Amino acid sequence: LRGGQGESGATLMPRGENLVAYNKARAGKGLLWGNAAIQAAKSAYENVFGRDIAVLYFPFYGSYINYAREFPISTMATAINKFLSNTALLPVVVGAAWDDNAMMQNLLSQIDGPYINLLGKTDLSQVFAVLRAASVVIGYQAGPVQLAAGNGKKTLLLWDGRFHDNMMYSIVPPDVRGTSYRALKTAGLTADTCLDTLMDLYAQ
Repeated sequence: LRGGQGESGATLMPRGENLVAYNKARAGKGLLWGNAAIQAAKSAYENVFGRDIAVLYFPFYGSYINYAREFPISTMATAINKFLSNTALLPVVVGAAWDDNAMMQNLLSQIDGPYINLLGKTDLSQVFAVLRAASVVIGYQAGPVQLAAGNGKKTLLLWDGRFHDNMMYSIVPPDVRGTSYRALKTAGLTADTCLDTLMDLYAQ
């Protein structure tokens, strides 16, 4: 991604700190995170869920397969289950219909207790509304997780270290780094470290 204009004259998405400023400016104009319809949908979802939620976003395909190799689904499920048990949060799974594959079913089969599966059942604005309703967002390094983190939602982002460490922090505003936002590399990650990070994040 680079700044500037394309051949059509449309502004291209800037990167780094400019990307943070861009997204926050768009949200401030009511076009994304701050959209009135999204806020209304957030309230509606909260009524449906009936309790505080933890949003899970794990696209198990493409390069994300490496994330699951380094931090196995069973290990991740152990950390998530302990976190949910400690917090009584209701897990809500979001994503597209194609995210509902065998690896996702493997994860869901290991989730203790009830969960809500919204895979393929929401449009983009509804995903934003669910993210806004979340107490915590947990997921791989991808758009919905970055959006939640950048707008101050308590977020744990998992990634496989293929980018420079600075990348995982330049995508969010300085004021959320180390407070409402955490990033963990999947290589060598243990269930205990993941759980400890989630509990510390939740306590913020």
